[in-house]
Amino acid sequence: MSIPTDDQEPPDRLLEILNELDAPTLRAVRKYAEQRLDDLRPSLREMIRSEAKGEIIDIENCGTDTLVRKYPPSQKSSEQSTQPLSIYSVRREKQLDGEETLHWTFLGDVPKQSTVECEYRGEGISHDNEGA
Repeated sequence: MSIPTDDQEPPDRLLEILNELDAPTLRAVRKYAEQRLDDLRPSLREMIRSEAKGEIIDIENCGTDTLVRKYPPSQKSSEQSTQPLSIYSVRREKQLDGEETLHWTFLGDVPKQSTVECEYRGEGISHDNEGA
């Protein structure tokens, strides 16, 4: 059986089977299909790494959000030592079409030789704990 693309209808045989099911069984099929879609989607870390611009220093799961510490993209490698460490809160957002995108919220920059209190973690974040 070939796998349909997003804009294709399911195979006729599958539609015939689904049309014969009662409501409780259809709900069970929907639950299974949703779980299967969750299993096939890339992990949040994979999505962040593929979408982020600049060098990622750390990705930390903080419950409903994920903290990403990264340097902004730079034109020259010598600029990195003077650039602040940027902190973002990232979460998945389901769109109306069912697709998931990442929502990035900029929390602030941590300049060199300083510490910033992070309300998500309840502790300070500095350059000294990079990669922690």
